[in-house]
Amino acid sequence: MIEQVIEGSFLIAHPRSETNYFSETVIYILENNSEGSLGFIVNRSAGASVGEVLDHAPNPITHENLLIGGPVQSDCLRFLSVCTNDQLNLPPKLIHDLGAAAEQGQTEEYAVLPLLGYAGWAEGQLEQEISEDVWLITSLGWRGLLSEPEAERYSLGSSQLGFDPALIGFTSDHLQ
Repeated sequence: MIEQVIEGSFLIAHPRSETNYFSETVIYILENNSEGSLGFIVNRSAGASVGEVLDHAPNPITHENLLIGGPVQSDCLRFLSVCTNDQLNLPPKLIHDLGAAAEQGQTEEYAVLPLLGYAGWAEGQLEQEISEDVWLITSLGWRGLLSEPEAERYSLGSSQLGFDPALIGFTSDHLQ
């Protein structure tokens, strides 16, 4: 049984895991319950801004960099509104509507992350992967995370673990 809280945490892909879609990713877990888990990759740029993809994008989010949130429904745009005041400890909110995301906008206290797709796991699947050290769990503050370029967020997340994750070894069939 995994005793760590998964919902509201960040997952760091093990640095020695096989090269796959999730290599060197940082994933925020928005939901983890009896039906499964839902999260978003927060360190993989799509290489375009919202305005470059949607010519009718409202001004407050036009210049926001699109992130590849995951492989599920990768053609669907969602927005994650996160409180960047880490003292308030407010949970992120998922926004499905472009207008509502623009209305929330970027402020001193909030950031809106435009995400293409999401990462999902069936019931118990994520817990199993964590027990096999495919994923390492950490806590990160949104302000610190978002102050880093996407390419640097994996290093930041790994440094917050409190140990060198590369020291966790492998056997032939799984991490150990």
